[in-house]
Amino acid sequence: MVMVLLFLGTIFLLVGFQALGSSGTDDETSHSPTSKPMTTSSATAKPEHLAHKSDVRVYNISEQAGLAGQTADQLREAGWNVTDVGNLELPEVTETTVYFSDAQGEHDSATRVAEVLHAAVEPRIPDVAEQPPGVIVVVAG
Repeated sequence: MVMVLLFLGTIFLLVGFQALGSSGTDDETSHSPTSKPMTTSSATAKPEHLAHKSDVRVYNISEQAGLAGQTADQLREAGWNVTDVGNLELPEVTETTVYFSDAQGEHDSATRVAEVLHAAVEPRIPDVAEQPPGVIVVVAG
């Protein structure tokens, strides 16, 4: 994470110097090709785990009302797209767990969601295997 922040800081610093150096007022200067590499470099330099964020579904598996909604709000505040909030019955699950399928980017997204919630990360179990694509969060209380 520190390396990513250092990289982004370096990019912003370079962009700032580039903007200072190209602050001319004529049309040739304002349409210089410096903006094109800047867009390309930021798109190609973006780490894969930042390029894809899976949708998140949050389900309450406890007896405590409103827990899924509170968790969904916490994830939305952290920048996640929560697409479904509800209740599930999973008697064999006893702790808050983040489940992922083998879809591209889901394991990484599940890991990052779990960091927000301080929860376990596991591959989908049969009880949630048929859920739509995306990360599944089951909140145990």
